[in-house]
Amino acid sequence: MIASSLAVNVPNALPNALLAFGGTPLPTHRPRPALRLEDASGTCEDSQFIALLAAYRRSGGLARATELRPAVAGSAELIRFDWSGWNWLPLFQFCPGGLALRPEVKRILAELPRALDGWGRTQWFASPNAWLRHRRPVDLLDGRADLVAEAARVDCFIAGS
Repeated sequence: MIASSLAVNVPNALPNALLAFGGTPLPTHRPRPALRLEDASGTCEDSQFIALLAAYRRSGGLARATELRPAVAGSAELIRFDWSGWNWLPLFQFCPGGLALRPEVKRILAELPRALDGWGRTQWFASPNAWLRHRRPVDLLDGRADLVAEAARVDCFIAGS
């Protein structure tokens, strides 16, 4: 009986005991709902964002727009998407050692369907593509950007835009 009353009262008593000794209470864990990103096809959950982080890890990852120079982060040409209250940019689209848009990425973006928003473009580069033998476009940019542009052109044709 004593053990069960201690188990119930200890979590509530601990912050008060810390305050009595001049400490600060520990933050209480509150479960949060899954974060979502609204897009044309529905919503994006945390697991989809984590998959993007993994997909872009080898090509530089993702960065918040606030981590880049304002002139770069504000460029309309860049692939960007909003998630969890932040504006994110995949770093593969920049020239190595700089923050200029890679010419091959600019050419590929011009070929993609116009209906794709920033989230759709981000997903397109990170997803296996049948026209690329189920390889991801982001993985082929350094040696086969011509194939990636062709796959984007075919996808645009199929989408009818």
